[in-house]
Amino acid sequence: MTDPSLIRPYRGVAAGDRVASRREALVDAALDVFAADGWAALSARRICEQAGLTRRYFYESFDDLDAVLGAAFERITRQVTQAVGEAVSAAIAVDPEMPLAELVARAVSAGIEVVATPPSNGRFLAVAQTAGS
Repeated sequence: MTDPSLIRPYRGVAAGDRVASRREALVDAALDVFAADGWAALSARRICEQAGLTRRYFYESFDDLDAVLGAAFERITRQVTQAVGEAVSAAIAVDPEMPLAELVARAVSAGIEVVATPPSNGRFLAVAQTAGS
């Protein structure tokens, strides 16, 4: 992978920001390809086509296909964790004495919402788990 500190600013955008933006676009594209065509359609070439980027930029951010898929998995699980944490914090703010069962129900509901919207998020997590086995 390329060291972002060795890349100069372009049109006022710092090199690190450009690299991060392309990385996010590649993760978005991987999830889009999966949602449209499934696990078997995922390849560096296909992800790059979807993102509108060259493979040079793919390998700038990821060592291989497994790395981008891992980043997609991490993104979804991070979103679930954040949603659950926010739901718990909001529930406690409303009622600090909320029964544990209600608190758990709100947390689970928030996590399921992330996994179900879009539905491909949940499918991706399930397939990635079985593919890693």
